[in-house]
Amino acid sequence: MKHFSGLALLTLVFCFSACSSATPLDTALKNYTNWKTITVTSQTQGKITNVRTDGEYRALLNAFNENPSSKYPELVNWVEAHQKDVPAPLYLDLASMALKEKKPTNEILKWMFIGQTAGVYDTKRCRDPRSAGAYMELGYTHSDLVNFVKSDPNQFRTIFLTVWADGLQWFKEHPYKASPMWVCSSGLSAIKYSGNKAQPATYNELVIPDNELQMNWEKFLKSSASYLEAHKAEQKQLPAASR
Repeated sequence: MKHFSGLALLTLVFCFSACSSATPLDTALKNYTNWKTITVTSQTQGKITNVRTDGEYRALLNAFNENPSSKYPELVNWVEAHQKDVPAPLYLDLASMALKEKKPTNEILKWMFIGQTAGVYDTKRCRDPRSAGAYMELGYTHSDLVNFVKSDPNQFRTIFLTVWADGLQWFKEHPYKASPMWVCSSGLSAIKYSGNKAQPATYNELVIPDNELQMNWEKFLKSSASYLEAHKAEQKQLPAASR
């Protein structure tokens, strides 16, 4: 009996330790992944009311960016460990951190490519094509990356094909399956009005099931690889001075 009680206590202590190990970032990612119904929030400034529908996504961004860029190596490990659930914009945040930490250019651009490519795919998963506006906004929220690329266009043009190939290889090893709610929740159809009351939409009303997509992830990746090969062939035909 004493042996049983001791074993039970040890199991309880182990379970408590394991269950307590989740970080705020882990919790935010879990909440985002399980986000199936829009929560409508509004902010009124003067006579203007702004309605937001991205609560769980915004909470995940905040949890990620509460980490200083000096934790970049730990965040890379976290992203790769949770890759199946990490949405596209977090890869751009990772690229921004890599830039602040003066990581190699190829590494910065790889995360940019992954974030941008996954983001484009997510826009195709939304029932409301107007949701794509949230993807376009990523350029404004990551002006540091835009300026970085503009600072030396010739250099980036030279290594772009390598970055493209590296990014596609990463996707082959880490297929993208994360929820697209970060972008699909931003379309006008995310909120339906009944009188003066806003009725939030659900995941199924916003996101096209994978089996109904005209171009699923595998086809999308294959198409990107075909574009890469065509671009390589085109570059080979150009005079060296114009590459």
